[in-house]
Amino acid sequence: MKCISIFVTWLAISILYAVRIPMGYKSFWAEDGSVFYQRAVEGSFVDTLKDPAAGYLCLLGRIGGNITSYFPIEYVTIVNFMIATFVMSLCIVTLFYHFRTLVSNTSLRVLTAVGVALIPIANFDSLANLANLHFTLPFVVLIVLISSQKSSKTSLLSVLLIILACLSDPLCIFCLPALINLKKVQTQFTLSINKSLYSKAYLTSMAIQIVFTVVYLTQGARSIGQEHSVIKTTYLFLDRVIGSTFIPGWGHVSSSDFTGDLFTAKLWGRAVLAAVILGFWIVVYRKLLTKKVTDQRSLLKTRIILFQLLASSLSYWFTVGIIFNSEPRYGVFPALCLLMAATVIIDRYSSTMTVPKSRNSTVWIFCASISATWILSWSPNAYRITGPQWREETVKAFKLCTNSNNRSAKLQILPSGEDWYVKVPCSLLIKN
Repeated sequence: MKCISIFVTWLAISILYAVRIPMGYKSFWAEDGSVFYQRAVEGSFVDTLKDPAAGYLCLLGRIGGNITSYFPIEYVTIVNFMIATFVMSLCIVTLFYHFRTLVSNTSLRVLTAVGVALIPIANFDSLANLANLHFTLPFVVLIVLISSQKSSKTSLLSVLLIILACLSDPLCIFCLPALINLKKVQTQFTLSINKSLYSKAYLTSMAIQIVFTVVYLTQGARSIGQEHSVIKTTYLFLDRVIGSTFIPGWGHVSSSDFTGDLFTAKLWGRAVLAAVILGFWIVVYRKLLTKKVTDQRSLLKTRIILFQLLASSLSYWFTVGIIFNSEPRYGVFPALCLLMAATVIIDRYSSTMTVPKSRNSTVWIFCASISATWILSWSPNAYRITGPQWREETVKAFKLCTNSNNRSAKLQILPSGEDWYVKVPCSLLIKN
């Protein structure tokens, strides 16, 4: 049954992305081509592990690049696209399965699972590519670790996704709050670490990732410690995480909107509006606490789950924002965490309502508002969809190789206008 669900979801996501972002299969995006596919063409999978990529292991990208390299060169971008949509379908099906222990309403479970593919902040550079799919994977890890404590069943797919996520992105370290043992807290009011198979897979794979990351950083693979402004990082949390997640037609800001250290009226207005939305959710949560709840353990569980989601997302965003940069792709994980937190609050709040009509109205208003946010953020950022197409580049490269003595040719990829390309041997082009 799960295999059928995965296949149907894969088909649906592939069609959705093919319509929404055709450049997803018409060209490589950044590291998908110039790093992972490039290195797979030049050497074996083991050889690629020796080379740092952004300073960490990036297992998903390396696997995808090696699989893609086995196909004819004119089809490799389509293959890469299908691998990305397949992994996304695995994430969605896995999340929907684990949401059952966190959210009782089916509509809310579907909404949040679909939101993984439609979250607006992903429009910048995280749609339909493997290079930035690892920004989504930590959310899968977090949900699996939290929900597993309410279920005795173990899913092999969930274990594999945890391993894949942690070996692809060291930022999965911010999922540590999910290891808090809920059962211990509820029964004994003491803190301890959850010791499920998921936790063991998480800690083991994170340890491996940390070793690789330390080795890569000693090779100068990435600079850290840039110490970006806390104020700017806070503003961008309001704008890129809260605003884009909950406000329809939100749009985005860029570096041109910042004038030195001053905030324009536009930025202040956006910050205030996002803060109002944040205040709204705080009020709803406070009202939930004042409701007459017969099951106090259930309420305590809700508070712990919200703490885990918020602690993970806030520590992730502010650590990355200050040490590296508050780029949109880093907003994917905290945005999904906040969407999940809002879903949990609405699910609990509606369940306290005695009138079925009011309960259904609350759920559907929330679903409609979030859906409106997705619909009005349908178009990806122009930066992601404007530029050279792989088929045209292969034709130009073939002509170059056949009409000259060149041994290799450069094929331009996205993002356009920057030094992103794939350099392939002419023998590979002429052979195909």
